[in-house]
Parts: sequence; C-alpha cells; structure tokens
Amino acid sequence: MKRLWIAILSLFLVQCSSAPLASKQMATPETVADLQWSEAQSRFERLSNIEYDLSLNLDQPGDEYSGTMKIQFDLSKNDQDLRLDFFEGTVTHLLVNGIALDLSAKKPYWIVLPSAHLIQGQNKVEIAYKQKYSKTGDGLHRFKDPEDSQYYLHTQFEPYDANRFMPCFDQPDLRATIKMQVAVPKHWQVITSVMETRKTAKGPVTIWEFPASPKISTYIYSLHAGPYKVFTDRYQDIPLRLFIRPALAKYLDTKEWFKITKQGLAYFGRTFAYPYPFKKYDQLVVPEFNAGGMENVAAVTYTEGVVPRSETTRSQRRQVAGLLLHEMAHMWFGDLVTMKWWNDLWLNESFATLMASMALSEATEFKEAWQDFAAGTKRGAYAEDALSTTHPIEAHVTRVKEAMANFDGITYNKGASVMKQLRYYMTPAAFEKGVQQYFKTHAYQNTQLKDFIASLQAQTDKDLTFWAERWLKQSGTDQIAASWTCEAGRLKSIGLELTPSTGARFRPQSFEVGLYGDEKGSLKSIDTVRADFVQPEKQTLRGDWACPAAVYPNKNDHAYVNVKLDTKSLDSLKKNLSGLDDALVRSLVWNDLWRMVRSSEMSLKAYIETVENNFAKETDQIILRQVVGTIQSWRGAILSYWPVTTEDQRKAKNDFRLKMEENFLARMKASKSGSDDEKFWFDSFLSVSESPRALDQAYEYFKSGRVSAKFPLDPDRRWSVVHLLKRFGHPKANEVFESARKSDPSDRGQKWALAAEAVVPQASVKEKWIQEFTKKDTQRSLADSQAVMYGLFPLEQLELKAKYEPLFYDYLAKNKKSEEEGRVRTVVFGLLPLRCEGAASGKLKSRLESEKEMNHSLLIAMKKSIEEDERCQRIRAAF
Repeated sequence: MKRLWIAILSLFLVQCSSAPLASKQMATPETVADLQWSEAQSRFERLSNIEYDLSLNLDQPGDEYSGTMKIQFDLSKNDQDLRLDFFEGTVTHLLVNGIALDLSAKKPYWIVLPSAHLIQGQNKVEIAYKQKYSKTGDGLHRFKDPEDSQYYLHTQFEPYDANRFMPCFDQPDLRATIKMQVAVPKHWQVITSVMETRKTAKGPVTIWEFPASPKISTYIYSLHAGPYKVFTDRYQDIPLRLFIRPALAKYLDTKEWFKITKQGLAYFGRTFAYPYPFKKYDQLVVPEFNAGGMENVAAVTYTEGVVPRSETTRSQRRQVAGLLLHEMAHMWFGDLVTMKWWNDLWLNESFATLMASMALSEATEFKEAWQDFAAGTKRGAYAEDALSTTHPIEAHVTRVKEAMANFDGITYNKGASVMKQLRYYMTPAAFEKGVQQYFKTHAYQNTQLKDFIASLQAQTDKDLTFWAERWLKQSGTDQIAASWTCEAGRLKSIGLELTPSTGARFRPQSFEVGLYGDEKGSLKSIDTVRADFVQPEKQTLRGDWACPAAVYPNKNDHAYVNVKLDTKSLDSLKKNLSGLDDALVRSLVWNDLWRMVRSSEMSLKAYIETVENNFAKETDQIILRQVVGTIQSWRGAILSYWPVTTEDQRKAKNDFRLKMEENFLARMKASKSGSDDEKFWFDSFLSVSESPRALDQAYEYFKSGRVSAKFPLDPDRRWSVVHLLKRFGHPKANEVFESARKSDPSDRGQKWALAAEAVVPQASVKEKWIQEFTKKDTQRSLADSQAVMYGLFPLEQLELKAKYEPLFYDYLAKNKKSEEEGRVRTVVFGLLPLRCEGAASGKLKSRLESEKEMNHSLLIAMKKSIEEDERCQRIRAAF
C-alpha cells in the first residue's frame, strides 16, 4: 500500500506541487527592485554551473566599499538578454566574454547582459563595482561601536538582498559556489560559509582568502567582518566558533551556548540520520540585526538582543536555546535542501520551528518546551489565522515582494503547528523516517512541496496528497466541540464534532480528548482518549468513566483547532483553572479564553473575572507570562480594550490597574531574592505602573540600585525605569535619565536613551523625532528609527498623536512604493492614526481599499492594524 500511494501521488502533482504559478506576467519595470516567478523560472531554464569569485576591499574610508566580481556560468540559449541582479551601486567596469560593455547596461536594480555578447555554453563576466554600506540591515550593514569607535560588518540577504551586496543571479534555485578574497584592517576577523585558507598581511591590511563554498543559494551566502571577539570549541570533528563584539562579550554565557550547540548537532544528526553537512559551525551575535537569527550556511547570525546584560532567567535561556536550535535545524532544512521558490518558504520555517521545540524537549533540560510552544507559537498562529489577511500555508507568490509579506504567523507559527499535527497524524516514527529519506534523496538540491510529501508518503498508508491539499491550500482554523451527559454518575459516550472554518472543506487530523474530575477542589485527569478524524463526520467516543467536571478535546495539543468548550466544562474551568493538574492544558485553556474575548464569544468583563478567580493562585511561569501579556497597558490587551467613554468606565479601569500594580508588587516582594519569580514580577510591575505611588517606588529602586539583596538592577532594567518615569513625566525623570546615560554609553544604552527621550509626552519632542525620521536623508540607522518610532506614542498619548494624521497620509502617499521598506514601515506604524475609534479606522480602511500601487508587505501590515483596531471597538462595545 505504501508504494501504491507514491504512484497515486504522481496523479495529483498539480494539486500538491509548488511550481505551477502564473507565467504570463509583464516584466518587472526597471524602476522596481523585484523579481517575478516567471522571470526566475526563465532564468533557471537557461543557466547552470554558476561560479562566483568575489574580491572585496573593506579597508576604505567613507561610506562605500569596492569589489570585483567574476562570474562563470553555462548558458543553454543566447537568444535573449540576461538579467544580473544588482541593487543600485555603481559599475565601473564590465566585461562579458572578454569584451568591454557600455556601462549603460547597469540599470537601477540590475545589469543587462546583452544576448549579442553571450554564447551557448560557458560564459565569463567580470564586474568592478562600488556599493554603499547599508544602514537598514539589508545587504552589507556597517555599524560603528560608540564605545570603541570600531566598525562591525554583517550581511543579511533573505529573501532578495544578496544583490544589494554583489552582482548575482539572486534566486534560491540557482545554486552556486562562491570564492572570496577580502581586504580588511589587520586586527579584524572575517567569517563566511567556509574557513579561510590563507591570510596575507600587506601593511595595515590583511587579505583573507576563502575557497569555493558548497553549491548553495544566494540568500544563505554571508560575509561578516570586524574586530569581533571569538570563542572556540569542538563537536566531534566540527570546529565551533562564537563571535561577539568585545563590549558585550562579558555578558555572553559561552558555556551555555556551546552546550546547546552540541546537544543540537547530536540530536539533529541522529534524528535526520544525516550528519551535520558542513565543515564548521560558526555563530555570530551582531549589532543592529533585523531579525532574531538567520541561517547563513555555517555562519549563523543573531541579534544582540539575545544577550541580556543580567543574570538570565530560565525563560530567557529557553528562548535563546530555541532560537539556536531553530537556526541549526535550517542547516539541513533550508541550506542542505532548499526550496525552489518563495511559496515554499513556509516549509523551511515551519520545519525549523517544529524541530527546535522537539530538540528542546528531547535533547535539553527544557522539557516544558511544548507548553511554551502552545503558549507562544501556536497562540500566535491562531491569532494570525483569524485575520482577514490570513492566507493558505502554501502562499501564492508571484514575485519576491509578495514573499516579504509572508514572513508572518502563518508561515512560521501555523506551519509549525500543522507540521506538529501531521507528525501525530502519521505517527512520530513514520514522520521521522520520511524526513530522513527526504534529506538522503534531495541533499544539495532545490525541492518543491511534492518532494517532501512524497518522502513522507512512502512511510504511511494515509493519503498525504489529500492531507496537503486540505491543510496547505486552505486558510482558517476549524472548530472542535465535545458534547456529553452523565447518567447515574457515569459517562458512557462523548460526541465530537469537527466543524470547518467558513468557506473551507474538511481537514483530517488526529488528537486526544482529556477527561478531568473534581477532587477536593482540584481538577485531576481521569483518562485520555485518541480521536482520528479521517472523514468529515461526527464521532462518538465510547467508554465507562466517572462523571468528569470538564472535558477538554485537545489534550497534549496535537490538533490545530479552536476548542469550543461545552457549558459545563467552561464553567468548571473558569472557576478552578488554577487547580487543573496539567500545566499544558491550563496554558491551552487560557489561550482559548483570550481567543474567545478577541472573537467576541466572551466579554472582556467575564475574562477579567476568570483572571481574578485564578491568577493569584497560579505559579507556573509560562502561564503567568501568558496572562500578564493579556493585561499589560499596551495595544491588544485588557487595559487597551477597556472602554473609557464614561467616568465610571475610566474609574473602573484605573481601579483594576491599581489592583494589578499592588498584586504584582506584592508577589515580587514575596518572592525569593534574586529568583526568576522576583525578576518576572518586577518587570510585570513596571509594565502596568502609572500611579504616583508606583512611579515613586520605581524611582526608589533606581536610586538604591537594587530591588533586593540578590537582585541588583542591571543596565536594561535601569533603563526600563527611566523610560517609565519619562513616559509619565515624573519629577525625577531627568535626574535618572542623565544618570543612566552617563553610566551606560553602550549602543544599547544609546538606543534606550533615544526611546526615553522620545516617549516624553510633549508635542515639541514628538515633532523633533518625526522630522528626523521622515526626511529622506536621515543619517540614523533603521535600528535608531525603530527605537524611537515604535514607542513614540504609548496608549495614553494617542490624542497627542492625532495632530500628525495629515502628515501620516502625506508620508504614506510619497513613500508607499519605496525600496527602503523597513524605514517606511517603521515610520508608518509610529504614526498610524488608529485609536480604537470608528472614524479613524474607517478613513484609513477606505484609503487602502482603493490602493493598487503600495508595497504588498506594507499594505498587508496596515490591514492587520486596522482589523486589530476594529476588534478593539467591538470588545469595548460588548464590555
């Protein structure tokens, strides 16, 4: 039967393949930095055996670097011009097969190689060029350390930014080798996908030479350089290196990083039955990085935000370990085997997200990883899937700019959640064998979804073609409901109904139903029963159980569903959720309750009552973070959803917030000195503090330099207090600001200082920063812009923001098609004229409905913000 399903699979390739996208499209205009699928496919059909040889000089004054790129490739047809991607930059010399070409071949975002100078067979191109260093984190980004005035460089290329660094054929299925020679100051390190073979000193400069890399995709090339501090270790015969700026090195727990790295390499090598595929494993913590991490081949980059400047809590350690393992999983799924085109980005990211949690749970000390997955990753998936902007997991991507919009909660979170369900549906052992076959068959190749499904299908009798069609090509979340009635104190049957989301067809899945009985005020597990939905019909589970107090139809979180709790179970759980003996299910129920608020199935008032009934008795750190996250006075939480139209409403909101201030402070003081609990409650206390009493207390902590004997205030928590006092205009705000700025001249300290300056509730302050970041020639980095604009107008300052509505619409009109999308998106969201009020959201919604030219990722992001604002309006109305 297993072999038969592989044969049947071939009949359904149109349904399951990632490749067939529209090919009849207009060519990308020269004024747009984009690449269409049809253009990429045409280029793929013509090109093969690509080799890059890059020489760079990074030891030059000014804002530019120079390079010479030599490209060798085979061409099957020379009847058309050939596009070579190169974003802006300047070409100073261009040779094609030994013939110098006119430099007019350089267009704004690519170079045209004329067909008249190309030949069938092997071609050689040589390009001398100059390019500006990036300040936005894309391409080759340069950062100047404010403490030692040293420069640090790193690259970031996904999805389509390798061509901001060098001329190349920038698409994932044109794998190529790359050699590099890099001139840098003699005290620098240089890191890429392979280890250097030679370093030659020439006066103050050192030439680093790197041999040809493996054949890999351009988006996972990398180059990093600067006077980084390096730490070394080994795993078997694999050199391990860890790079970080010297200013941060003292905060990095290198022992922990190398421990997790070794655990991950051992786990993945064993689980995939394929040893780590590259010759070294480098990890770099780099400044002003745009993401959490990036899976560059054998040279993974991470944001400096993963290095707290304090003793780390278990939660922080678990999050960092998860990130390290996510990027490491990509070395196999993404780097060794790479998607053909960006519509299969989800498969890369969902697999890495899933495998990170598996590795955390099975190979490290963090056995609570699946609870954390449910509370964070999966919760985010459900929230994203409830939006009108949701899309099928396998998105339809006709051009690269559309791919950028799909770095979202569907691609990462839902994809990983559905993969988790698939693993349970076909059994973990069968899933693992299928993955092993996938790597064995497709190493160093580009694949499509059908290739992955075929490898899994060989290990199961279940129809995975049907599974893929229903799960990957439909959006939305199905609903599961259990119905049950006890007779004479016994339960003999449980009815289950799986209802597809609106407009969707039945999706097969397997899950577990948990029964819980009331034992002296606690909810204890009675039994767990598996349910398999392979057909679109109701099911009845039969047995003979003591009458439960609650039934939960997704125990252990295998299903991807919205759980509709029956009335009896809901009442029991709302009254005694903290007494449920399963922390994972408690997390799931808290997710369900908050989702019910957001979808208008439960009033905010009813949710608050549940919080007040259970929160004080809850001790699980993951759940506490979940619940506090629904309270904090920022957007999308109780304190932002609370209606404030009447004086009574405003008083009730303030009374609740004061109660939370007191509760969080009391729980902090009751915690063990220096414990994770004490730190959590301190941070939570700051997150809701507004009263003069709370602000004074925060000032006293800053002044004394510690919260308790074993809890000194680290630099970042000092800045948190400064930011709070500045935000609410405390009399001591300027005093603590100057103290913090003087004691912390680091880059992170400077970013904190920018944020603290900008949050001051004064129109003149807002005007200064808005002018700085809306002008085209700002010399500040994207990271500086984000530090200011993301917190420029906190919740209580939205009225102050209203005066900038005309400026917002003017800026949007002028920059909606900008190639500096990161900068524009940062400003737009700093000024977005939304305040949980119908007229403002209606105006913006109307403006976007007629929009046809805006960058896709910006348009989608604003639509999500409008929908969140409309949700706020509904929740307030139902309060």
